[in-house]
Amino acid sequence: MIQGNIQTQNPLGVIRGTLNVNISDDNQGRILLRSSDSSHVSLEVDPSSATLQFDTNAISKPALDQEIYITTQNEISTDIGKVSITSSLLANYNQGTQTIKIPLSCFSDEGMDFTNTITPLALESSTNLNFEFGNARIIGSSIDQSNVLECDNISTPLAGDDANDSYAASKVFFVSGGVQGWATAITNWMTGG
Repeated sequence: MIQGNIQTQNPLGVIRGTLNVNISDDNQGRILLRSSDSSHVSLEVDPSSATLQFDTNAISKPALDQEIYITTQNEISTDIGKVSITSSLLANYNQGTQTIKIPLSCFSDEGMDFTNTITPLALESSTNLNFEFGNARIIGSSIDQSNVLECDNISTPLAGDDANDSYAASKVFFVSGGVQGWATAITNWMTGG
């Protein structure tokens, strides 16, 4: 379907299949997963130990200053909580599908009541983005799984090395042959200095 500057497609045509989502026209866009009749949903989970998980694949590379985040909405469509996924999409760009895992506590600590929600998941991008999205789910007792995100509401990509910093990583670590750059393996840890 096309609505405003957002186009969604189900490339495989299967029910509950992966969606391709394209946000265009240099404008923000938002997709919502909500109850089919706009009534509240009771998820009946413990937000302190559960995670919201979904699979995504960034087809276009997000800009460093682009804001891409997940939020939830209560029964009167007010956003509650915000978790940035910009860095996750940047880190995994062109690497295939990844599973994003967000603690439900990121939202419940901000006041979200998961026994009374109409939108357990909303994804918003501040500008153009082409990505695949699917398999959204709530997993109970999963807070200790690997790669669960922190509750950061702003992405702050790391700055590059300062050329004048003698302790910059690219100066401290050397790749074989004396070529400077990021090491691909560390065989000995520096213990002093």
